[in-house]
Amino acid sequence: MSRVRLSFFCVQEALGILRQDHRKIKERQKEVRIKPVVINLTAEQTLRLTRILVDEDQEEALTFLKDCLKPQLDHATRDH
Repeated sequence: MSRVRLSFFCVQEALGILRQDHRKIKERQKEVRIKPVVINLTAEQTLRLTRILVDEDQEEALTFLKDCLKPQLDHATRDH
């Protein structure tokens, strides 16, 4: 019986902690507002991305993200 009670209290305590964490996460999500971002690709970038996807070229994919998408993302999310 003592093990069962101990386990029950441990579960209750764990659930309480999870509820607190869940509330903190919800509050944090309200604080952080991420707006939708539209990414525009030129014809050349679209072709490049298509090649990356067809070839499954991971190295080129990372380069593409850094060269083409990151600047647009940085611009769109920067505080004006």
